[in-house]
Amino acid sequence: MPPRFASSILEPRAGRSAVMAWCLKAMLAAVLVLVAVQPRPAAADSPLPYGEGLLWQVEIAGTAPSYVLGTMHAADPRVNAVLSGLTGVLDRVDSVTVEVEMTTVARARVTAAMFSLSPILADRLPPDDHADLIAITAGYGLPEAMASRLQPWGAIILLAMPPAEYQRIAAGEPPMDARLEEEAEARGLPVHQLETIGEQIAALSGLPDAAAITLLRDAIAEYSEVEAQFEAMVADYVAGDLAGLRALTEAAAGDHPAALAAFLEHLVYRRNKTMADRMEVRLAEGNALIAVGALHLPGERGVLALLAERGYTVKRVR
Repeated sequence: MPPRFASSILEPRAGRSAVMAWCLKAMLAAVLVLVAVQPRPAAADSPLPYGEGLLWQVEIAGTAPSYVLGTMHAADPRVNAVLSGLTGVLDRVDSVTVEVEMTTVARARVTAAMFSLSPILADRLPPDDHADLIAITAGYGLPEAMASRLQPWGAIILLAMPPAEYQRIAAGEPPMDARLEEEAEARGLPVHQLETIGEQIAALSGLPDAAAITLLRDAIAEYSEVEAQFEAMVADYVAGDLAGLRALTEAAAGDHPAALAAFLEHLVYRRNKTMADRMEVRLAEGNALIAVGALHLPGERGVLALLAERGYTVKRVR
């Protein structure tokens, strides 16, 4: 069980809401954590489309080029260092778009949505799993009365990252997405969002209950590996290895194919379509930087492939 840290998710209140808001954006990373201990599958006969690279130039005839950046929803300094290579891009773009802007109201909505009015996990988890969950969440400063009221998806994202990440957030270190927003605002660039906080909460709460419980039980069972798993994720991300990140999810298909399929459909593929639709407004303006979680970019149903199908020229920058 991880040691309790002074700046827990419960105090101060501002720190708690920031952590809870960040938790929502960590859900894509969560599925990687759940399956990272599985062996990677053998290399496919054909490479994953757009499987290498974090920054892509996207343009269509008649408009100035724009850029799509794959992010990792984490405050780890190695992840945030990726932004240091974007100075030239930020110098020439006219706007920045993120998945969702985390306002004070948005943070409050996330915190409220993660909990139910009455305990539910004790009825949905086997007793041993529930006891293990309570022990783990106590290490994060979350008392049993609150832990028992977590929504299944809320419990998943709480367990998705190692304690050091929550410490960084509680201490005021912004995740990569928030840091990008701050940089844009400091430059006087308008900041847009692709989704509302309500839409993101709806996507998470819409995950079928059976799939959520399956993923939660895996998160509990594999929690002792969370630090090693996070290290593997960061290494792939910093290297721009989107195919590697994607392989971590696909490795779980043999164990829980239905849960994995539900996760990808509800939280990746459907949102990819919406994101691509809404990106076109900014792409039509040109000189835009659009940042989304890296797992949304690669693959035949990824954002980049969807844009290419619509006639955009997509070219890797780095």
